[in-house]
Amino acid sequence: MRRLLVALFALALAIACNVVFLFIAIVSDPIAGGATVQLLAGLFDEALSPNQDWQSGASLILVATVLSHAVVAICVVPHVLSVVLAEAARLRSFLWHVLAPGIVSAAMPWILRLTLRGDTTQATNQTPVENRFLALFFICAALSGAIYWAFTRRREAPAKR
Repeated sequence: MRRLLVALFALALAIACNVVFLFIAIVSDPIAGGATVQLLAGLFDEALSPNQDWQSGASLILVATVLSHAVVAICVVPHVLSVVLAEAARLRSFLWHVLAPGIVSAAMPWILRLTLRGDTTQATNQTPVENRFLALFFICAALSGAIYWAFTRRREAPAKR
């Protein structure tokens, strides 16, 4: 029971850290930040266009839904998948908790593109901005995976004298 509570607390902390790390990384990176600003401007421009009934708020709810689904896909799913597999197989390795969420998080845009559109041609000719985002996703998930490992690693009992 104690192990489950520690794992759940560490998972929540790792996910929160991943969101914060990703926000800081995107804001501080000029290329990724510019692309994100363009994306958000496009979403809000579409949501507030004269063709939309902006008073109903449905457009803004759609923008919030898109952003929340992106955060869940990039920040939550890789950690939950990694933790479930690690706890089921009793993997306590630092490398597992750093690399597994990092690789899944970096691969998530490809996975989503494949499942939603069935399009694999874009994976071969990516833009440098896309590669920058993949690197940011990997680094942020790997850092938060290290935080999860730090909270859940097995500590050796002190030797009795």
